[in-house]
Amino acid sequence: MKKFTKFLTLLLAVLMCFCVGACDNSGGESTAVIYKENFPDDLDKSFLITDKSQFRYDVTDAGERSLILFEELRKVYYRDGMAFPWRAGYYDDRLSNSFLWDFGALHSMANAVLRANPDNETAKYWLGEISDDLETYYNRFDTERIADRSFWNKDLENNMFSEEFIGLAMRIMQIKGTVEADGKMRYRMPVRIYGSNTSGTDPYYDDNVWVVMSLFEAGEQLGRPEYIQRAEECMMYVLSGWDDAAGGGLRWKESHATKNTCSNGPAAMACMMFYNYYKSLTPENDEQKALYEDKQKFYLQFAKYIYEWTKSVLMDTSDGTYGDNIELKGDGSYTVNMGKLTYTTGTMLSAAIRIYEATLEPEYKADADKTIRGAYQTFVSRDRFYAPGIDLYPDSDGWFNVYLVQGYLDYARVFGNDAYLRKMRDVMDFAYKNARNYYGLIQNDWSGRDNSPDAHYNSQQLRNAAAPIEVTALVDAWFDAHPSEG
Repeated sequence: MKKFTKFLTLLLAVLMCFCVGACDNSGGESTAVIYKENFPDDLDKSFLITDKSQFRYDVTDAGERSLILFEELRKVYYRDGMAFPWRAGYYDDRLSNSFLWDFGALHSMANAVLRANPDNETAKYWLGEISDDLETYYNRFDTERIADRSFWNKDLENNMFSEEFIGLAMRIMQIKGTVEADGKMRYRMPVRIYGSNTSGTDPYYDDNVWVVMSLFEAGEQLGRPEYIQRAEECMMYVLSGWDDAAGGGLRWKESHATKNTCSNGPAAMACMMFYNYYKSLTPENDEQKALYEDKQKFYLQFAKYIYEWTKSVLMDTSDGTYGDNIELKGDGSYTVNMGKLTYTTGTMLSAAIRIYEATLEPEYKADADKTIRGAYQTFVSRDRFYAPGIDLYPDSDGWFNVYLVQGYLDYARVFGNDAYLRKMRDVMDFAYKNARNYYGLIQNDWSGRDNSPDAHYNSQQLRNAAAPIEVTALVDAWFDAHPSEG
């Protein structure tokens, strides 16, 4: 039997060699096509790199790595002369624009590149350009939303909100009741909404909250207060996704009966951004002082409501990591999908740390300690032969890993422990040298183990091309600022 098995193995190998590596009759050289370009005919392929020696590795300033990668990304995804210049994937039709989800990842990446290169005028220019391009997604035809009764009806049986908070929310969110043409009272609130595509339609709460955070940061880095104002207007839309089904929580999308960690975790993070912002401002008069104090109370309390609700229904209490979503049923019950992704746990890690930073309440630190350990144990794997000592992260969607790294950053910043970041720096150093594809970008699989045609000529979505650039920039910025801790 063993001899027969060996014979079959040998026969199969011969057949594979014949099919894949057929010989040229004239010279005996292999004519097998290892990598095949499947690009549309009208696209520029001159930037492709087929020899690793062409990659630029030797840079003196660590932050410059992200600039180099950003330059390669623009060659692939940026289209000169187009009204909206960013495509979603290089294989997509030339006229096909990026979705908001991917564009938000680009915007966040541009913020990180500038953070790593704060004096670089090119980085400032591109962050400004991308921030302005974001307005293409703005839905100008829907600037008001009906406020869910959770915000103003204190008699709701399942409402987490206190009566005091309902009054505060109505003031901050500018919720007003009006009798409309049909004679019914409706409560509406002004909002800013970004659609999921450049047509300005079909919005998602989670897509919008990524934009909230990146717009806010762009406003701070570029000294553009109008970006912060837009971010806060959009934040009102995100928070309008809260209702009392399943006791609270933000929905993923208006038309979907799910409440996802990916909308709640980042919303809690963003609430804390605004809390810290209003805490840092110096009021010019008593009226402004009262407003800033109200906004601090509003954002801190909303962050706590969001965090506590998400923790109560979606945390895996055995290790502190988080599931994906709950699906609401018509009878008021729900089912839990505990599929775990790095960004769901990462955003809740950041939320716990930021709330602890503001309150010093020990349960949030305990949560953060448990979640960061659970995340590392859950998501990190090893390949002791290919990449000894290097942490390997899930490669299904590299963008998810960005927000786990953000959690690592918050943990280092608040608790002084950057061990997880030091390991991530090793990951990105390895990826920069070993996981570059023929675009010059880091592949979806940051380990570089995948040397297949798809890995080198793949239809990487914009968010996944941007993600390792952002992580590289975040890590480099941290260790530039904290060299003694590296």
